[in-house]
Amino acid sequence: MPIFTCATTDGGTLVFDRQGAGSPLLLLHGFGQDRMLWHNAGWVERLAAHFTVITVDLRGAGASFMPTEPHAYGLDLYQSDIQRVLETCGYDAIQIFGWSFGGTLGLQLLAKMPAVRRAVIAGTFVGPIFTPERIEPQIAQFSELATAKQQGRLAELNVTPSMQAFVERTNMPAYLARLRGCMSWPILSPSELKQPFLLYTSTGDGYVVDRVREQQAALTMAGGTVQIFAELNHRELVTARDKVEASVLAFLQEAA
Repeated sequence: MPIFTCATTDGGTLVFDRQGAGSPLLLLHGFGQDRMLWHNAGWVERLAAHFTVITVDLRGAGASFMPTEPHAYGLDLYQSDIQRVLETCGYDAIQIFGWSFGGTLGLQLLAKMPAVRRAVIAGTFVGPIFTPERIEPQIAQFSELATAKQQGRLAELNVTPSMQAFVERTNMPAYLARLRGCMSWPILSPSELKQPFLLYTSTGDGYVVDRVREQQAALTMAGGTVQIFAELNHRELVTARDKVEASVLAFLQEAA
């Protein structure tokens, strides 16, 4: 798998990979993941038969640089990161496919970057997402876990093995900075979306599906297509590829 890097406007380095042939498609991972999410779920192999697929470790994730100041995770810097990836690859137009946090970022890019012509968005909605009511409890929880990790007593806390493993392998100062930084992002409205998009969720996607149902008419008026699958949980929207890939491919191939 060929690995590439590019410099960010604030002195960091992004890591991404690229494979396949055809028009470019950028995949954006979730908040607690990295670009290997797309490889492990089989998306890269499947999509590379039709597109040149770029998977990037967003700032603060994977092998990319990990600043520990919240201002380093403002939307403007994420946007400039994606612009640098496009410039490095020599693309002036691209489609994107984002899940969860990557879907929220994808919606913002679709509204603000002329180079983003179409998008598939999974497991998110338009509107106030990174609110203090939602993010501050997470900051409190992960601050406690980060302190316990630093002090070598993480195993003493009543956390699940999967959570303990996540904290152990995660750069927690960067993770907390990302949480704080995303609260500065502007709130998007459906009317700001001017390019075609497919937004999908599922009946098992918690509060997200309720918000999408409330917004469905406005999203459709903005030129979007909304699809609600049955009984997939939030993570399965990207990992249960066999259930959703027909809709994803059909939408992306409309631009071919």
